[in-house]
Amino acid sequence: MNSEYWSNPMKANRTIVLTLVAACTAVFATAACGKTKNSLCSPSNAWGAPGFSCGEPETPEPKPEPKPVVEDTPKEEPKPEPKVVVRKGKIEILEKVQFATGSADLADESTSLLDEVAATLKKTPEIKKVRVEGHTDNTGGAAMNKGLSQRRAESVRAYLIKQGVDAGRLTAKGYGQSKPIAGNDTDEGKEKNRRVEFTILSRDE
Repeated sequence: MNSEYWSNPMKANRTIVLTLVAACTAVFATAACGKTKNSLCSPSNAWGAPGFSCGEPETPEPKPEPKPVVEDTPKEEPKPEPKVVVRKGKIEILEKVQFATGSADLADESTSLLDEVAATLKKTPEIKKVRVEGHTDNTGGAAMNKGLSQRRAESVRAYLIKQGVDAGRLTAKGYGQSKPIAGNDTDEGKEKNRRVEFTILSRDE
């Protein structure tokens, strides 16, 4: 350094301070740059204060996007199988109409079946006339069975009318034991013979 440098103490002190700042900055810059992919540091001069600038900092990995929340679609309840089917010449019921033993009183478990029969008749107005038929097995006398089957057929007719079916579309007839569809020599055969049927008498095509 020349004599001019030392002849100005203020300038000398400023130079020493800047030199120390530059040295410290270099140390910290080197430590900082060591944490980057590009550890190259270069000196920079900002308004007389020496410093260092480092390479591009490490780019953080992008955070994964949150997965969309998929709400469970409520499953539809399966529709119950129909108990009543309209065939040519008949309204077929896939269950039996039940009565109290030896009586024309409808059992409670048969009301839902007859409700479906009534609903079928109301949505098929082209069916003009239906005969409700009562049948029995051969237990007891023929006259008694015919009377019982007639009362049961009338009981079913009355229930359908109560559910909104036009009375003029329905007739009732009891056949007793005269039209069996199975042998009466077994319990199974007798069970099949005790039945109610719906015969279509008139229908618009």
